Amino acid sequence: MINCIQAVLIRKKMSQKELAQLIGKSLNTVSAMCTNKSQPHLRDLKLIAKILDVDIRELLIPTKKSKHLAN
Repeated sequence: MINCIQAVLIRKKMSQKELAQLIGKSLNTVSAMCTNKSQPHLRDLKLIAKILDVDIRELLIPTKKSKHLAN
């Protein structure tokens, strides 16, 4: 899984430090998530989506194109 949390943070004008405080994780942990050195647990991903007010799918990079989009 690859995420795009950093891109959404920029779009929402939120810092990694702010997100870390809101989800109760260290800045190092959030930084690793934002650089894809580690991936968040699904529970954390759901919380991040809620905090950033986005659909959870906006935090992920699709690995396969949807068939209905290809037509």
